[in-house]
Amino acid sequence: MPMPTTLAGLARAVRMRPLHTDDHAACLALWRQCDGLAVRMWEDASAMTRLIERNPALSCAAEVAGRLVGTVLCGHDGWRGWLYHVAVDPTWRRRGLATAMVGRAQAELAKAGIRRVHALMLSGNRDAMQFWSAAGWRQREDLSVVSFEFSAATLN
Repeated sequence: MPMPTTLAGLARAVRMRPLHTDDHAACLALWRQCDGLAVRMWEDASAMTRLIERNPALSCAAEVAGRLVGTVLCGHDGWRGWLYHVAVDPTWRRRGLATAMVGRAQAELAKAGIRRVHALMLSGNRDAMQFWSAAGWRQREDLSVVSFEFSAATLN
């Protein structure tokens, strides 16, 4: 499909919809195309299913002619919202897809009463930081993230 050159053309070409649990394989394929986005071994279909079932309608997909070209994984804990894997196929970037998907997720979070949203990205991902800065988000200098990973044996 030729690339649309106008917003109206983009709106006709791209279908925005909630992300579904059966989108996992397409998500992995997309995420692996995106520099600066890490796919970890625990991001399997069951993990994505848990996120989507716990937070219905928050995660978003963008597709063109039935092909996934964008994702936003979104959830909340009742207090804060979280965005993960904001990804757009490199050939579809800089056309407003990420902005539209993030806006959709923010609107759903606001409807759920969530007033603060955080986005996670890998340190050093300059493209992602430029996107968030241009969208009015700010990098927090007062927070650090620490993580703990359960071993596979612990989870069984």
